[in-house]
Amino acid sequence: MGEAVIPATWTDEELLDAFAGCDAVIAHDQSTEPVPLPEPLACQALAGRQRWIEQLSTVHPEDRARVVKGWWEAVGHPGELRRFHVRLRAGDGWCELELRILSLLHQPQVRATLLGWALGEPVRVEEADLVSASYRVPTWVYHELDPMAVIVRMQGAADRVFGRAPEELKGVPVMQVIHPDDHDTVTRLWVDVLSVPLATGVVRLRVLKPDGSASWIESTLTNRLHETGVVTVSSVEISDPLSGEGALRASREEFRSLAEEIPVAVFRADQRGRITFGNSRWLALVAACGPVEGVRDLVHSDERERFDGRWARLVGGAAGDTDTIEIRAGDGERVFSLHCRRVDTSGYEPSVIGLLTDVTDTAELRYRAERDPLTGLLNRGAFEQVLQEALAEAPSVVVAFIDLDGFKDCNDRFGHEVGDLVLRAVSERLVHSVRPGDAVGRHGGDELVVMLRDVHDVRDEEIVGRLESVLDVPVTWDGGSWIPGASVGVARARPGDTPTDLLRRADGVMYERKHRRRRR
Repeated sequence: MGEAVIPATWTDEELLDAFAGCDAVIAHDQSTEPVPLPEPLACQALAGRQRWIEQLSTVHPEDRARVVKGWWEAVGHPGELRRFHVRLRAGDGWCELELRILSLLHQPQVRATLLGWALGEPVRVEEADLVSASYRVPTWVYHELDPMAVIVRMQGAADRVFGRAPEELKGVPVMQVIHPDDHDTVTRLWVDVLSVPLATGVVRLRVLKPDGSASWIESTLTNRLHETGVVTVSSVEISDPLSGEGALRASREEFRSLAEEIPVAVFRADQRGRITFGNSRWLALVAACGPVEGVRDLVHSDERERFDGRWARLVGGAAGDTDTIEIRAGDGERVFSLHCRRVDTSGYEPSVIGLLTDVTDTAELRYRAERDPLTGLLNRGAFEQVLQEALAEAPSVVVAFIDLDGFKDCNDRFGHEVGDLVLRAVSERLVHSVRPGDAVGRHGGDELVVMLRDVHDVRDEEIVGRLESVLDVPVTWDGGSWIPGASVGVARARPGDTPTDLLRRADGVMYERKHRRRRR
């Protein structure tokens, strides 16, 4: 288990060195409100009291997303100084601007995020580039909602997007400003996001203005209730056809910035499963799996058929559909849980946003709870659960019920140690004879069960023959051998079948075969 990382604290001298050469420095609290600078910087007369976001209008349009991303990266990595360059409007021209951002919200003497800038040399910006870029500048708003979806804080271009000033919207239930036709979509997303701490969701919706008109926005929600008591929402207006594509790109950049702030592995994929985004935690988690271009690349080859079916059902479903898929990783050592949600955006292909979690430790504990300790097969309860899931997914399921003939005599003649060896050998043969997605379990004593999927083109007698041929090979040990005999009963699923129904029929067929053999 990894140790918690403690953010670095900065001395007065280190702060002065970090922001040496800056033309101005400003400080913000956790709510991004301006606050006084810490003492060493205030003594240097570098203070400014405007919000950092208010300076974006002077930054080159193509560089604004970089500023937003840099800010959230700094907040998400307290104690780490971020430095990067952008282009800034200076009179009639443009110059290079170095930005430095350092979050010290954790440091008692500071309790602020610091942003400093230093003007550099003039740079050339083509007018055509500027005009083209101006079409890609999004109109955005940032707001915070309490657990009842009431707006508690708003900043940005609320007057343009909502038709009201930010202070007018404080205390207003957000549903009052959302178009009624979008209430169901927003409610489903709200429930999904609130169900998991730090969960993120994206939605396109219409907001109503006091004059009766509506604006389309794309919003990214992040559940931070357990940290700050609010759900944060970043939205961009996408109504204007000239800026719609650029706004969407900016919104996705904003999603990337927010995803980097979340301490879990976040990814986005197209409907074919190709990864279009993965945050740094995602990259760290999948690094041992080799090149990962698609979600399927994470999955062990034995489980890809099962994964393909689950993924196809998810992307072929409705907007907002979710699924949690547990897979064995391609490296064969880890187990991952993929919590995925289908996202629909008007005019675009459906995509999937998901969280990836390493659940190896939990899976190992569950493995022990679900497995027969002698053979390693699924125990009775776990097999019935797998069978229940298979019946829900596809009707063409077959169960084979196997009773080892003469096993009691083998046990009595050669002893329990040999009997255990025989059971383990027979179990291993059965496991290696079935396909990925099939299952083998120990029902009890010398009774074994096999579940087969999609075998509607194979006759029952063929299944029985194949299983008998697998078993009809001597099990040898030092000083002896024994040939397992078996009675096999096969039953096929019928509409409305429960696991108990199917197992009971297979058991009945097995006993009929056993009695017929005894009469011969």
